[in-house]
Amino acid sequence: MTIGQVIKNKRLEAGHSQEYLAEQLGVSRQTISNWENARTLPAADYLKELSQLYGMSFDALIGLEAPSHSKKTLLLKYALLSLILVLLLLFSHDSNFYAYVIAGAIFILFLLDISRFIKKKVSLWKNRESRL
Repeated sequence: MTIGQVIKNKRLEAGHSQEYLAEQLGVSRQTISNWENARTLPAADYLKELSQLYGMSFDALIGLEAPSHSKKTLLLKYALLSLILVLLLLFSHDSNFYAYVIAGAIFILFLLDISRFIKKKVSLWKNRESRL
């Protein structure tokens, strides 16, 4: 993934327009467009500001670090799994109960991933609507 693609993805995830990002960095909207379409590259000081604005490391922004799940998402998944294990220990009288708990845990994790996907799509849709 190019630096421009990373900038665009992070901007859209945050629900920001090119105009908003340009204002934050003190550049023109065309400059942001040029970065995102790989016509030009941002200077190092802008890369530093972008990494701070979008809460990512400089290395991740320039493609040296593989993207990982956010800490909040991982923490939520682990908390849900811990809760399920506690419930499993409390209500383990029936042998079919284990199957239901495991199926429930998988379903909950699936719902979390789907909700994250939908949030990204809605953000993209809203951004496209704001351009029109």
